[in-house]
This record gives sequence, structure tokens and C-alpha cells, in this order.
Amino acid sequence: MKSSNYNIEKGNASNEGLGRSSLTQSEISYLKELDTKLLEWERLSLENKIAISRDIDNRVEEISESTGIAKTLLYQEYFPDIRTIRTHQHSGGMVTWNDRWIQSHLIDISKLENVKDYMETNRYVCGKFAMPELKYVGEILPLGNTDLLIARIDELNGRKPPKAIDSDRAVAELLEPIKDKIDPLYLEAPSDNAQVEAISDVMLRVEGLEYDKWKDLSFDKRMGVLQQLENEVAKIAHRPSCVVVSQSLGEGHLGYYEQGSNCITINKDYVESTESYEAVLDTLIHEGRHAYQDYNLNVRETHPRHGEVSNWNLNELHGYQDVEHCGFKAYQLQPLESDARAFAEDVVKSYQDKLT
Repeated sequence: MKSSNYNIEKGNASNEGLGRSSLTQSEISYLKELDTKLLEWERLSLENKIAISRDIDNRVEEISESTGIAKTLLYQEYFPDIRTIRTHQHSGGMVTWNDRWIQSHLIDISKLENVKDYMETNRYVCGKFAMPELKYVGEILPLGNTDLLIARIDELNGRKPPKAIDSDRAVAELLEPIKDKIDPLYLEAPSDNAQVEAISDVMLRVEGLEYDKWKDLSFDKRMGVLQQLENEVAKIAHRPSCVVVSQSLGEGHLGYYEQGSNCITINKDYVESTESYEAVLDTLIHEGRHAYQDYNLNVRETHPRHGEVSNWNLNELHGYQDVEHCGFKAYQLQPLESDARAFAEDVVKSYQDKLT
């Protein structure tokens, strides 16, 4: 995968022992406006507690982005009573740190089993949306206008890139009756294990992909088979399909995906060689996984495990490690490459196991 190299190291020096002098007086005042004494906090309604906590989180994030100071340090210094969970993974989608603190301290979510309970109790479940926000989404469901529905959910999420529109559990239940009418590009993708199984299954059905048929195909027919497979893989992964092209890249270079190009290039010499059959399949799946990473990082986060997307993002922020400048070991070990390599290996192995 080719990626632009850029680095963010801003503010690392201030992350050691944050002092009040690290911020300007106006920044300190901006944060302290939301400081709530314990007695005042206990008198607040649940809705107000949640609103204040979210306001604090937004301001802390704003100051963190402008100064480079870690959010955790800002919380420790200015809001020590608000405990946050920084790296927790949530299978139903991403919520803010303070949402998690609220969920674990203020709400007995075990009693909320579905959207009906959610609406009746006027409380929060594992997702981020409040009842007024759910109503804002629900009121347009009868219209059948999926474009408006997507725009409204994205507006409420306020994330860039936006999340899958069904990443919030309560919203996912609201959407369930019309899910088959929504373009999968906007919906949460299956888990990696489910994708591996689905892709290996579809490989059994792609005409001409089995080796005994592949070896007798012309070059153009082989490229057509690869394009057909890529189209199927993209559907399963909830991403746009890439155009598959060939190019003579030289010995040892199997192929690449150019970020933002929606194009997978495979070494023409390997496609022409019958002996490179397995390597070509592996390369197509590997580069398609890079297209999936690109879509999640820059268009819409549909991958169900936010922690993995965060690792991919850090890899890009701190610079993609190419072989020429960083060596093969560094290239292989970086999150973007290790993920794509493992995913492709799992798919090809599953396919081979199903053939026998």
C-alpha cells in the first residue's frame, strides 16, 4: 500500500507533568467554566449530567487538538473527578469517553434490552444517542428516504470521517426493518472472521478461479476473473469496488493499492505465469484489504473494531514505512501491512481448505 508520509509530534514535551502554565489563561477559563462541584452535580438530572459531561469532553478535545496536550492529562489537571476509559473497545460502535463513564456510573443498562425499553424509560443505552435524537431519526423512517436518513444520522454523530450509520445499538435496532434498502457502504461491515468465510465461499463460485480452469485461461480472461472476484470482495467488505489493472512491476513486486485511487495494480508477469496463481490471489485480497483500510480511514468507518482502525490511523499519522526507505522488516510489522497480510493469508487458506 502506498501512503503519504506525514508526522504529528506536536506538544509531546508538555505531556510530561502538565502544569497550569502549559495553557493560556483564556484556555484555562474556557475549561473551568464547566467545572461542577460535587453537591451541584448530585442535584442534576441524568440528562443534564450527560450534557455537561459531553460538553467537557468536547472542550477537552478542542484544547488537546490546539495544544497537543493529551486529553488524559487535561482531565487529570482540570477535571480529576471525572474518570475516563481511554482504550476500551465496544463491539456495537464507538462512544465518547464520558459516555462510557456515564454508562458505568449512572445507568443500569442491563435492564434495557431493546429500543422499546429505551423509548419508554427515556434513558441512555450503550449507544451515544439520546431519546430526542432517536426521535429525530425515527420521524423520517416512514418516508423511505435513505439519503435523508443517512444525512440525519451523520449530522447527529458529528464525526469525520462519519461512522457506519448503524454503529449505535439503538439506531441499529431502529434501522433493522429497512436495513435491506440501505446501501451497505453506509452500514457496519461484518467481522473479519465473517468476511474471511464469506470471501472464501464466493471464491468457490467465481467461474474460472479454480486452478484447473485458471491455467487454461488467456491473460485477458484471467484479469476478468480477478475483477469479478474484487467486485464480490468489495460487496462483502462494505466498500466501493476497485478497478483491477496490470502492469509490469519487475521481479518481487506483486502489486499495490494507491490510496484514494480506487485502483488495484497487479504485476502483469505474475498474472501471466501459471506458477504464480496463489500469489496473485493473495495479492488481490491483500491489496483489497488496503482499499478497505483506506475507506475506513478517509471515507466512512464501517469496520466493527474501532481499536484496529485507530492503529491503522496511527500508522498513517506517524508515517507509512515503505521497503525502500525503512527496510522489509519495518514494512511487514506496521499495522496496515500486518493486518492486510494476515487477512489475505486467512482468506486463501480458507479457500484452499474448502477445495479439499
